Amino acid sequence: MSMMFGPTGDPTLDRLAAFIEAYRSRMDDENTNLFTASAGAWSRYHAFLGHVLARHDRSNAEYVEAQKRWIGLAMRPEAAGTFRPMTPEDMVAWKQTADLATVLHLDIETFYLFAKILLDRTADTFGLVFGVKWRSGGSSYSDLSKRFAGLCREKGLETRPDNLPALISKLWEAVVDYRNKMIEHLVEPLMPGTLTSPGQASSIATGRGRQTEDPHALLRTLEEYVEAMLTLFEVNAKKSPPIVS
Repeated sequence: MSMMFGPTGDPTLDRLAAFIEAYRSRMDDENTNLFTASAGAWSRYHAFLGHVLARHDRSNAEYVEAQKRWIGLAMRPEAAGTFRPMTPEDMVAWKQTADLATVLHLDIETFYLFAKILLDRTADTFGLVFGVKWRSGGSSYSDLSKRFAGLCREKGLETRPDNLPALISKLWEAVVDYRNKMIEHLVEPLMPGTLTSPGQASSIATGRGRQTEDPHALLRTLEEYVEAMLTLFEVNAKKSPPIVS
């Protein structure tokens, strides 16, 4: 993959490319294409997250500015403590803020959806490399998070780096569980709101004691996890059934 796509300038993606090139060169023809497609999907969804994050940063900045304008109108002296109809200027500012909040929520939830897909693709590659059939018909990463310790014992895998199990659990709760319960599979309807703090990314508040995390921080954790998984694969390469040399 490194020869196919060239260096990216991103340390995580360049390491991924080198890992794919090294692994595929040691596989038979039957497994080479499967492995390259499986691990190559990591790069694809990482790129998706980068684009979504850039879009999020623009929509977040626009929303924060629009909210400031709306609050400035609502808090002006002649409006304070009074009950009066909204002026046309008020209506325009309120609608602009609401529209930008919708776009911001779209970007935040899109980030979570593609982050979850990236995690599933890493679990799919784990299954391919170490000969694991996932039991769940849904999220392979959820299956990995439940079975990781047992699979490492069963396959005789060296669990390195030491923080990999903690990263798996952290991302399952932060991304998969949140996406499942707060975005896709709702137990009851939600009325999501928007929280803003100076100098920080806005978040979606659900009213159930949970809110979205800063996507920049989530991406850093995802990259740390990807690096950790690459280490696991590298130190256990000889225990992979598809490896023939």
